[in-house]
Amino acid sequence: MKKPANQSWESHADEKIRSAYQTGEFDNLSGYGKPIPGIDEPLDELWWLRKKLKSEEITIAAPGMEIRTDIERTLERATSLEGAAEIRHQLMLLNERIRASNRRLIGHAGGTVMEVEVEKVVSALVGKW
Repeated sequence: MKKPANQSWESHADEKIRSAYQTGEFDNLSGYGKPIPGIDEPLDELWWLRKKLKSEEITIAAPGMEIRTDIERTLERATSLEGAAEIRHQLMLLNERIRASNRRLIGHAGGTVMEVEVEKVVSALVGKW
């Protein structure tokens, strides 16, 4: 329904709200009687962006964090690999990714990341068997 020409926006809005209230459109709202989520938290002007990223399961890592996460995951996986040759191969692939990342990170805060000492890690893992 359009706003009548002889009515102000404020009175038109009030009329629409009053009508919706009388017809029960405000009954049984999902958040009725519950606190507003985040009402006591500090103001975050990018709340909508954080909510969207979370709902879409998107993560944005700072430069250097991605490769550090990759290193942690690769070293964790290496403990379940069978044989020194497979561990060595995965660590060499990891070092290639580290070198590629370092080429992109030159000049960024956090600097570059050290390569994994392949033989040191292999001997440590093989020694646990």
